[in-house]
Amino acid sequence: MKKSSLILFGALVIVALLLSGCKANMITKINGDGSGKFSQEIGFTAEEMTALSSFGSGSDFCSKMGSNNSISGASVNQETRGNETWCIFETSFKTLEELDSLYANSDTNVNALNITDNKLNYDVTVDMSKAGDTTGLMQTKWILIVPGKLANHNADEVNGSTLTWNLTSGQVKEIQAESSTKGGLSSNWMIFLVIGLLCLCLMVVVIIVVVIFIVARNKKNKQPPI
Repeated sequence: MKKSSLILFGALVIVALLLSGCKANMITKINGDGSGKFSQEIGFTAEEMTALSSFGSGSDFCSKMGSNNSISGASVNQETRGNETWCIFETSFKTLEELDSLYANSDTNVNALNITDNKLNYDVTVDMSKAGDTTGLMQTKWILIVPGKLANHNADEVNGSTLTWNLTSGQVKEIQAESSTKGGLSSNWMIFLVIGLLCLCLMVVVIIVVVIFIVARNKKNKQPPI
């Protein structure tokens, strides 16, 4: 494979040979214009960190692991989540064609990956049969964050615009999703709508108060002098 191959089919296989509970997330976030970020995350317990001491320790653990496995073109971050250490390798892409190229360096076949008429079509096949039984030791998730309003999909889990598929070694996983990139109001538009309604209500109240004041004054002016 090329140097930029996905960790799932490179470094993670090596890690899986040593560990029994390693977690991995393959996260793709796609924006409405086709740009986005592709992240590869690996989570380790304290015991697993000790078992992988050959990669280094402390704050430079993830950097050393990435360089030792020829992970190029990706930014490296290290996070602590509870009692787990997570290595995050993130690559930005400007177009879906660039994302296609990232996927092409792994056992991931792109069947459809485009935005046409404000509609995202996402259809890929992840082939875990070549990974062997070693990755079965890991909890591996394929996560997709789509733009706009979610439509059809075959995800195992859904949370808003975030879809999750659970990957199993030795199997081929079909991953499909569609979304309308202009299919719903964003949170900002919702805020603007609420503010607009509040302003409208305030204007109505002001108008009513002004009308009542004018009517009362006119009645007072029309009263005959005593």
